[in-house]
Amino acid sequence: MTIASPFWFLLSFNGLLVLGCFGAFWLWRRRESRAARAFVMMSALFYGLASYYPLPRAVALLLGRGFHPFTTADVPAGPTVIVLLGSGSVARKDWGDRWMGVIDPIGAERTVEAARIFELIQPVKIISSGGVIDFDRRAIASGQSMRLGLIQLGIPPDRIAVEDESQNTRDEAVIVKRMLADLHVEHVVLVTSRSEEHTSELQS
Repeated sequence: MTIASPFWFLLSFNGLLVLGCFGAFWLWRRRESRAARAFVMMSALFYGLASYYPLPRAVALLLGRGFHPFTTADVPAGPTVIVLLGSGSVARKDWGDRWMGVIDPIGAERTVEAARIFELIQPVKIISSGGVIDFDRRAIASGQSMRLGLIQLGIPPDRIAVEDESQNTRDEAVIVKRMLADLHVEHVVLVTSRSEEHTSELQS
């Protein structure tokens, strides 16, 4: 667990649920406690501000400071792989119950950036990573939808490897690590976004 992990947990739905239950239990046990009331009020204020768009946007900008567009000078000489992390796919069906999955906006921006980097450094492979995170198992894996996007952008199919079994980022790390071992590369360029929002500022 990194130092930032508790902070991100607090910003998650689970964090809201845990703090809400804790505050409710504290008030139930100590109805006259000023500390319990202050805790509930501060929690409500915190999550209220966190849900107000300018604040998370400012945090995203702060976390993204220091990054610059990737150039060839950013990776040393030697066999390199690009790892493209997915963010999900969008699935739609027709009246005949035929399904089609397409890349989502965040994944599309990452895919475009990965294609740009491919042209710069000519890596051994691009690993397009991401499984099905939709509850409907008929949705296409993001690793597969991004692969289609890469091919549309001119990347040769034989230079693309797909990881489509993961359910979360931890799964991606474990599976992609195994794939990297088989490729015998020296450097990895990771393409992702600074936050889960529609943004063109990517890190690689």
